[in-house]
Amino acid sequence: MVWLLETQGMPRDTVLHLAVGTSMATILLTSASSAHAHAARDAVRWGIVKAMTPAHFCAAAVRVRDPDAHRAAVAPGGPGVTRR
Repeated sequence: MVWLLETQGMPRDTVLHLAVGTSMATILLTSASSAHAHAARDAVRWGIVKAMTPAHFCAAAVRVRDPDAHRAAVAPGGPGVTRR
């Protein structure tokens, strides 16, 4: 997508934002469709969903207020990175 938009003469910084936004929209729509299909087949354990939802909203709120809050829980250098 980046290559396609750049060939149309769009600036690179705009192209990257548009590509990421399009990707996120695709993920959102695909996951909503999947959730709907699973719910239609009674393949969702709603009790677990209801129990987990408040924690997800709290984590999202913390992340919005402090984007670096998660770094304290990750090893220096990130997960899977070892320092020599």
